[in-house]
Amino acid sequence: MKWISRIVAFVPGWRSCLLLGLALVVAVWQAPNVASVLKPPLRGQRDSFQEWAAAKNFWNGRPIYSPHAETLPLYLDVPARLDRAFIEINAHPPVAVLFALPSAALPYPRAHLLWNVLSLAMLAVSAWWIARALGLRILGGFGIALIFVAFSTPLRTQLLQGQLNLVLLVLITGTWLANRAGRPGLAGALLGVATAIKLLPALLFLHFALQRRWRAVAVGIASTAACILATLAILGPQAFQDYATHATPQMAEWRSNWENNSLAGYWAKLFDPGTKGSPVAPFFRAPLLARALTLLSCAALIGLLTWAGRGIRSRRAADLAFGLTVLAIPLVSPVSWEHYFLILLLPLAILWQHLPVGLPRWAFWGLVLVLWPEPWQYHHYLGRIEAGSDHTATPWNVVTEMALQMYALLGLFALNLSALRRAQTRDAEAAGTLESVRGCRMSGPARFIHAANSALNA
Repeated sequence: MKWISRIVAFVPGWRSCLLLGLALVVAVWQAPNVASVLKPPLRGQRDSFQEWAAAKNFWNGRPIYSPHAETLPLYLDVPARLDRAFIEINAHPPVAVLFALPSAALPYPRAHLLWNVLSLAMLAVSAWWIARALGLRILGGFGIALIFVAFSTPLRTQLLQGQLNLVLLVLITGTWLANRAGRPGLAGALLGVATAIKLLPALLFLHFALQRRWRAVAVGIASTAACILATLAILGPQAFQDYATHATPQMAEWRSNWENNSLAGYWAKLFDPGTKGSPVAPFFRAPLLARALTLLSCAALIGLLTWAGRGIRSRRAADLAFGLTVLAIPLVSPVSWEHYFLILLLPLAILWQHLPVGLPRWAFWGLVLVLWPEPWQYHHYLGRIEAGSDHTATPWNVVTEMALQMYALLGLFALNLSALRRAQTRDAEAAGTLESVRGCRMSGPARFIHAANSALNA
C-alpha cells in the first residue's frame, strides 16, 4: 500500500494542475520567439557586440573603446545607422571586456550563440542552488515558475542581446549561499567579482556592513580591486580613461529611454530627457530638479534598506534582507532594462516562501506578471503607440504605461519590506519570551516547558 500513497502524494492538486497547464500553454506560445533569439544575428548590432568588438580591438591593437561606427563596418561589414537608437560606444566596464577576450577567437555569431548557451547553463545552476537552499521542488511550483521565466520577455531580451545578467545572477546567488554557510570570505570574493563586472551589485556591500560582516566587506573590496588591477595590467590605463570620458557620458544619454525602469530614468523622462532612445517630451525641462528628485528617491530607498536591515536575528530575516537589497538594485541603477529583472529570481523565490497565504500572495503574482511581458505591449495597448513609430512620449505616457514595471518593482520592494519587518517582529517576540523564561523563577517543569515551546513556535 505504500506505493499507492506515494503516487497519491506525487499527483498535484487542482491549483498546481491549473498552473502547469497555463505554463505549458505559455511554453508552446512563446517557444518560437525564444528559438528565434537564441539563433545569433548575422548582421545586427546587439549588446554582446560591445564586448566582442572590444576584445577584437584589443587583439588588433586598436583602442578598446573604439566607436561602433568604425567597428561595425570593420568586423561585420555592416554600415552604422547613426540615429537615436544607435549604440555609439561600449557602455560596459573594462573588467567585462577582460572576461570577453577569448570570444574574439570566434566569429561574432558563434560567440553570441556560445554566450547564450553558457548563460542558460548559469541560469540552470542558479535555479538549482536556490531550490536546494530553500527546499523548493523543481518538479513542483518552483519548476512551474521557471517555465514562466524561461519564456518571459526578460530572458528573451537577455538572449537577444547576449547580456551579462545571468553571470550576475549566479554570482549573487553564490554570494548569498556562501554567506548562509558561514563563509563570509567566499561571499565577499564573489560579490567583488560581480561588482567589477558591473557596478550594480555593489549595493550588497551595504547589506554586509549592516550585518557587521566586515570580513565579507573587506574581501569584497579586495576582490574588486584585484579584478581592476588585473584589467589595468592587461588592457592598460587608456581603457579606463576612455570608459570614464567617452563611454559613461554616452550611457547617461540613454537615461530617458522608454524602457528604462529606474528611478533616475523616471525623473529624467519627466524633467531632463537624454538624446538617445525613443523621444520624450518633458513636463518641463529642469535638469537640477531631475537630479534632486533622483537623489531624494534613491536616498529614501537606501534609507529604508538601512532601517530594515539592522537587528537581524534569524536566517529567515537575513534572507529577506538580502533579497530586499537585490530588489533595490534595478531601482537605484542609472539605467534598468527589462533583462535586469533576471537577477530578481533569488529575491522573488525568498519572498514567495515567506508571504502569508491570501492577498499578499495574489499581490505578489500580480506584480510579477507586470514584469513578464514586453514593454512595447504596454505602449501599444495602453498608450496606443505603434512599435517602430517616431511617436514622442508625453508626460502622461511616462507616468502611466511607461512606469508600470517600475511601479511593480516598488510594489515588490514594499511586499519584501513588510515580510522582513514581520519576521523581525517575530524574532524579537521569540527573544523576549526566551529572556522572560530565563529571568523568571522556576515554579515547575511544566511551566518552563510551556514557555520554551511558546518561544520556539513564535
